[in-house]
Amino acid sequence: MQPGLISIVIWLAVVILWWSGWRKELSAGLPEWGVTLFLVLWPFSYARTYSLGALGELNLGLVLIVLAALLASLTLPKIRRWTSLAAGLLIGSISLFMSKLTLVIPSLLAANPRWYLAGLIGIIAVMLLRCPLEQWLAITAGLALSSFADAWLRTEPRGISLLGDSEWMAGWWLAVGCSRSLSYLMQRVGAVWSRLNLRKGGERT
Repeated sequence: MQPGLISIVIWLAVVILWWSGWRKELSAGLPEWGVTLFLVLWPFSYARTYSLGALGELNLGLVLIVLAALLASLTLPKIRRWTSLAAGLLIGSISLFMSKLTLVIPSLLAANPRWYLAGLIGIIAVMLLRCPLEQWLAITAGLALSSFADAWLRTEPRGISLLGDSEWMAGWWLAVGCSRSLSYLMQRVGAVWSRLNLRKGGERT
């Protein structure tokens, strides 16, 4: 499946879930109007780019995501904000390392490592951070920094560089979706486990 189509499919799935009663699970404590505005604006911004001259082009979808992350970070205490940024630096380092590894080992390209990397990043975010909002901020910061660093470190011109291209966008949606799904699953398992423990405790008494 093409990266651009993956992004659209995941966005559409989120929109359907959002308007079918899953707002509490998806909003992660953010204002519902803010999430609604983001979901409405994303496809329009994703379809547009801004020229950076000799540096390349910038997808406005990336700008929207980073701007939304910056605004959402203001709702967190300062210590949690810096913790999310630190986790984002780790995620960005892993993403950048893996992207360079495919240049050294071209055979990895046949296995579509970007999709596996997106899932790995989502899992790492859940392991490092408990709050879904913090996970989202860490993933956004990490992937954005990795994209900027990759464009800056290029020593050979490979045509016009597009920051926030379809592969980046698909990786971001996959990583965020993976982290949110895993967090929700862990919450459900924890709730079931707590009920079982309470039931066992009641039977003993």
